[in-house]
Amino acid sequence: MQVLLITCFLATHLSLGVSLECEECVGVGNNCNGHKKTCPLDRGSCAVIAMEVQGHKGIAKTCVPPSSCNVGFGVLNIGQVGVQKNLVSCCEGDECRRSAVTLPERNTTLNGRKCPGCYAFQKTCDEITVECAGNELFCFDMSGTSTVGSVVTSVVMKGCANEAACYNLENAESSIGPVNVIHTARCTDGAVPGHTSNVWELLCPTLSGLMLVMFLV
Repeated sequence: MQVLLITCFLATHLSLGVSLECEECVGVGNNCNGHKKTCPLDRGSCAVIAMEVQGHKGIAKTCVPPSSCNVGFGVLNIGQVGVQKNLVSCCEGDECRRSAVTLPERNTTLNGRKCPGCYAFQKTCDEITVECAGNELFCFDMSGTSTVGSVVTSVVMKGCANEAACYNLENAESSIGPVNVIHTARCTDGAVPGHTSNVWELLCPTLSGLMLVMFLV
């Protein structure tokens, strides 16, 4: 389950940009290799996206909007299931063939906020209480499906998030290579139930189905 979590948070973004060619691939570990593809006009930068869940690492290389280059270090805390970290590093030319960057350490000091948390391969899950730490000031709630070939998997996930992670969580449809993910997500202020935070677009789920096939099927 922890390995599959890695994949739920690497994806493409939508924003205006300049057309160019970027390497496109997804993989487990610190590096992946793929063919170059012409980026849509709304994705004007190439990026290496690093992901880690409880020591399990994943990577994606793809086109992203320039606005994604400065999002920062994202953290999703799902309680007993684990903590997911991610970082988008934009690049040019041969620089994009490098391995994923090393992710910073997470601040584990509890901040007093609590959120419902769960993770399941279905449309609903049994919630537990997750204690947030560091700059995890929001509660997130995400559900959706990932498709690889004919394999379709439902996923639901809840827990604590920091602002960078919330930046990447709104409604979207995303795909990298053979993997397609459709999901709905929102962040709310953990201190004020019902208050919707300023969430934007997607950094999330594209490796889910791929790693599901590799590790769990």
